[in-house]
Amino acid sequence: MNTLPELVKGHLYVLVLPRSLRRPTLNELTARLALRGEVQVLVAGNRFDAHGIARLLRRQTTAVLPALQRIHLARAFTCYQVASLLSEVAVAQLPTLVTDLLETFYDENVSLPERRTLLTQCLQELQRLSRQAEVLISTLPPGAASQLDLFELLLAAADIRWTIEVPAPQSAQLNLF
Repeated sequence: MNTLPELVKGHLYVLVLPRSLRRPTLNELTARLALRGEVQVLVAGNRFDAHGIARLLRRQTTAVLPALQRIHLARAFTCYQVASLLSEVAVAQLPTLVTDLLETFYDENVSLPERRTLLTQCLQELQRLSRQAEVLISTLPPGAASQLDLFELLLAAADIRWTIEVPAPQSAQLNLF
């Protein structure tokens, strides 16, 4: 995980990464934080690779179980649940990872004004948390023009943004003979 520097409290970080790099990057970041101490992971996109994190921890320590027990996990399946979860998160001063935040907000069964309002509330809660501990939000790049508005709202709330892109494959020169 050499591409991301250490997280520092007082900043709201947003990490934009492609689907192919999502799992390894978030697993590495979660393992790194769990080795340091307790971490809360708020899963908004219904994807959490506990086995992958355990494998990473096993390579770095013999105390895998204590490291795994320092990961406090909460899941939300709708944008309403994300908002509720974030409003109830105790100010425990724990580093917080929010994975795939925008996925639940792309639900077209909820009106766009309602999604915007809920996302704004969530971002205010995350900014509150970031004043007391490290907070990183991960998201995928928008896949459709209809998602751009919420994506830009998220980026505007961030103090520090990282975008990781998959390097383009280098095409090999074809031989004529």
